[in-house]
Amino acid sequence: QKRANGGDNLSLNLLERPFTAQEMEYRPDTDLHRVEVSHDNNFYYFMLELEGVNPDTGILSAYYGVEIDIDKDSRGDLLVWGLGEGSTEWNISNMYVMSDDNNDVGATRPMRADAPTSGLDGYERVILSPTQFSDPDAGWKRVDPADSTIVQIAVKKSVMNNASAFMWSAWADDGQKDAALFDYNDKFTLS
Repeated sequence: QKRANGGDNLSLNLLERPFTAQEMEYRPDTDLHRVEVSHDNNFYYFMLELEGVNPDTGILSAYYGVEIDIDKDSRGDLLVWGLGEGSTEWNISNMYVMSDDNNDVGATRPMRADAPTSGLDGYERVILSPTQFSDPDAGWKRVDPADSTIVQIAVKKSVMNNASAFMWSAWADDGQKDAALFDYNDKFTLS
């Protein structure tokens, strides 16, 4: 029908639009089906299962990640994401780990739309990126070797201040892909 039907609520920062921007063609590689978390002594592992691969590339080719709220105040503290490239080996290629040290993600009312806002810088401190290696072990990604529709993301526990309890959400983003614009519903109005 070429329209987002349910699951999408900008005012609550619930954004589910697995379609191309203009033509509204379905993108199964941006449609999250199931997400899970597990851990070992050193890492948290986030599993993001998508509805399918990108029909044009044959792989999961968007940006995939997790937003982590360590202090449970409904504001993201860390954003960990990477570009899907089809590799089934753990890697840090096009991997990003960023933090919001000035606590402005979420604007005035976390999880509620405050758009349009200005002066907010989202996730401003880079811990890991293709050009910044403050902690090259901070975050890893791969496609599950047994399932091409699953992205696995590993986040080092020490980057999360060894938190044993936290809130998190998953992202599949092939639109804005800009950590400085978080939360998107504080930068963009419905129109």
